[in-house]
Amino acid sequence: MARHPITPRKPKFDFASVPKHWFAGLRVPTAIANGVNMLFPKGERFFVRAVNAFLDHPAVAADPELVAQVKGFFGQEGKHANAHEQYNEMLRKQGYEIDTFLGRHDRFFYDWLEPKMPAELKLAATAAAEHFTAIMANNAFEQDILATAHPVMRDLLRWHAPTWPAELPSLVPPEQRPELSREILGATRE
Repeated sequence: MARHPITPRKPKFDFASVPKHWFAGLRVPTAIANGVNMLFPKGERFFVRAVNAFLDHPAVAADPELVAQVKGFFGQEGKHANAHEQYNEMLRKQGYEIDTFLGRHDRFFYDWLEPKMPAELKLAATAAAEHFTAIMANNAFEQDILATAHPVMRDLLRWHAPTWPAELPSLVPPEQRPELSREILGATRE
């Protein structure tokens, strides 16, 4: 099966030009989008750690093309995390107090919960989050929701969104997914 490589892209975003209420000039849609997006930097890095735990899995390690895709996934997630860190810095400059919330969130999810999670659950959570964001992106494109967003934010989300459906499903070839799924779900204890 031929797979398309995941090639990390790194566009530049001028967040200094983004107004405080960048989504149609409205507070509520902007606040909802900010609330989701400010979690992305650490979330993207969690995804990399979750997938990296399976890089040596026989279904992955035996396939050099798949390993290359996984490494492309790592690179792209890193680029996403960096862009969203710049986004968070924009929020700080606009007067949003995000660090208290992010500190509590990160301590709970990444310092306390993540070490307690089995690798299989981390991978499943990554797949679920990628799938959820792919659904959101698909709906945003189908309904042209981003038409009312500030151009810089529209560009950020359009750059980020198309990678969601492509990234995770391509990491394991279809013929190897049932075996990996059984192992992840605990149906086999080999």
